[in-house]
Formats: sequence, C-alpha cells, structure tokens
Amino acid sequence: MILKDNETKIDFILVTNDLPSVVIQRPSPDEQFHAGAIVPLFVTATDTDSPLAQLELFETANSIPSLVTAKSSTNWEARTNWLAREVGKYTFTASAKDVHGADARSLPVTISVTNDAPTVVLTAPAYDQIFRVD
Repeated sequence: MILKDNETKIDFILVTNDLPSVVIQRPSPDEQFHAGAIVPLFVTATDTDSPLAQLELFETANSIPSLVTAKSSTNWEARTNWLAREVGKYTFTASAKDVHGADARSLPVTISVTNDAPTVVLTAPAYDQIFRVD
C-alpha cells in the first residue's frame, strides 16, 4: 500500500461472534404421551467461541422453569419435567444466549397428548378353562 501526503493508514480488525447451538434432546419430535403423563425435557447448548450466559426452555411462548447445569462455560444442559395436563399438540423450543448477546433458538419439537382408552388384555383364565369358585 502506498500512502500519499496527508493520508492515514487504517487497519481494521473484524471480530466475529458465532451463534450458540441449542438442541432439544428429549422429547423426540411427534412423540405421544397420555394426558396426565410426565414429559421429560432435556436440552443441550454449546458455543464455540464465547461462554454461555443463558439457556431457557419454552412451551409455545411460555417459559418453563428448569435446572440448568454448566458442564463448562461453553457447554450447558437443562432438564425438567413437564406435566401433560390436557389433550392436544404442544411445541417446545429452547433459547441459548452467550455473554456477547448472540442468541439462538432450537428447532421446534412438537408432541401429542392423547386421552386414548387403555387396552385391557385378559391373561387368565385361559379360553374354555373350567375352574371352580368356592
């Protein structure tokens, strides 16, 4: 680079901040639960270049309280149980943020809560078995 009189050389340093990665490990997409069941939620978050600052779980737009564990400053886990109260479809997402404000959201995971009648199978007495009741 050749500078002329009264020109100043300016060096620029480009600083980047990669987004965190956040993945819902459980439940699996399209998994089915019966009304009243406990749904285990497990989420992992990592960041390749910055410490994490926040990890949050959501059912639709509702924040779900969870136990967050920092495996290291750049590797966190969140676990909780969610009660499947009513029949319907429910979508979960998770959000992770690093100390520099980079924010990422997981892919959504949708589950179904059903109220199917239980299946009953008689195993005794055997078909055509004769027995005596005293």
